[in-house]
Amino acid sequence: MSESFRKENGESIEATGTLCSKHALIVAAAAFFSPFALGAAEIAFTGLDAANPTNLSSSANWSAAPGANAIGVIDLSKTPALRYVVNSDLALAGLRIRNNSGKAVTIAGSGTLTIGADGYVSGAKGKLTLECPLATSANQVWDFKQADFTTGSTISGSDEMVISNYTWCVHSATVNYGGTLKYYAYGSAANKWVSYRGTGKWATHVITASGPVELYHYRAADIRYSDIFPSGCTWEGNGYPKFLSVCSPTSGWLVFDEGDSLTMSANAYFTAVTGHFEQRGGTLTTAPNYYLVLGYADGNHVSTWPEYAGPSLYRMKGGTLKAGNLLVGYQNKDATGAGVLFHQTGGTVQTAYASDYGGGLFIAGGGNSLHTTVAEYLLGGGSFSAVGTGGSPNLALCGSLTSGSVMPAALFTQTNGTASVRWISLGLPKAGTWKNGASPSINNGYARFELAGGTFSLLQSDWLKINAGWNDNAATSNSVYSFNFNGGDFRP
Repeated sequence: MSESFRKENGESIEATGTLCSKHALIVAAAAFFSPFALGAAEIAFTGLDAANPTNLSSSANWSAAPGANAIGVIDLSKTPALRYVVNSDLALAGLRIRNNSGKAVTIAGSGTLTIGADGYVSGAKGKLTLECPLATSANQVWDFKQADFTTGSTISGSDEMVISNYTWCVHSATVNYGGTLKYYAYGSAANKWVSYRGTGKWATHVITASGPVELYHYRAADIRYSDIFPSGCTWEGNGYPKFLSVCSPTSGWLVFDEGDSLTMSANAYFTAVTGHFEQRGGTLTTAPNYYLVLGYADGNHVSTWPEYAGPSLYRMKGGTLKAGNLLVGYQNKDATGAGVLFHQTGGTVQTAYASDYGGGLFIAGGGNSLHTTVAEYLLGGGSFSAVGTGGSPNLALCGSLTSGSVMPAALFTQTNGTASVRWISLGLPKAGTWKNGASPSINNGYARFELAGGTFSLLQSDWLKINAGWNDNAATSNSVYSFNFNGGDFRP
């Protein structure tokens, strides 16, 4: 094109000519700051290829030829199909799906979809499932406008990919991404999870800037933490309080082994939800005033997946676990008979490990609707300690932390190894007093301390604290406890 297409201040800019110095600076600045720096233009999906009307790889289905400098736009008000395919490799600067509110779009196929710096933008509340392989060619943002996002294949590249404004993000297969995946959930992020269900590498660097994270698998075979985060790969939780949760409802175990290391940031929790988690070595650390929780799930999880109401198991065979608070049986869910067991046969467990914090081990420390849960810490080897000097109990049996528990059973059993705590409590004080009355309440609770072997040491003389409301009002009626000494060395 040789004719002038724009006039400004009496000067002509020729399409094939040379820009004057003033316009050259304007264009250079625009190229630096604009996301459309390479001249990316929108092209519309038309579906006019009669033989393959939903194939994104077909040039005949677009208003102009697709390529790395084009932003592909699928407008469901014009092409209403909900399933598309990438039959051969396709590169775009970005992808937009519009007028998809309340709809679920799937993109499948064997070809790789490569997206550049313009990323992905959805219409409001429009779900997307990617079953085809995805690749990135630049740093980018994917904006889901309050909707779910699911991937079922790998993501390749080495860039930073930001996944934002999702309500639920599920990676149902191994991702194996060579760059950074950064997650920003929509809104408060309280129940907007990132669920990783692959068995291999997730990404070189995973950052959950908001919302909880879940490692979830249906396998009889073990999965190693180092398979998901191999050497040089990290998970980082920042901002909103988060959970790194383990949910493995079959007989497989997520294994934390020699050389593995995970330090949870402040405001982050590690939970084993219906978990099969085994620590054979390595070091797992929470912040001094945060938690490792065995057996926690909210009502949203239980209603979606009934298997969350099943048992939670943590086997400690070696390595070091440092948890500001270790909660065994803290279940905020309507579940009946969900057993929770922390079984230590080796290694070192330290709770309330910082001297200026309280905390410790809470067994059957239940939340709302903790129905007939049996929770036990079984010490058969290694060492356990809870020696912080803060005001919370170091070892609490049936310590209801929120609004009430129904028929919880809290068991501490030691057959070998060593344990040291400052004191033991039955129930939990509220607002600094042992007379907690009806809130938090324990209804028909049972607490049992049993020493059959090993050494159990108490570090202060007034070592037993019984909540004054344990068995003297309706809120805690018929709650009982027992201390059984069948062997070992008890050192008050």
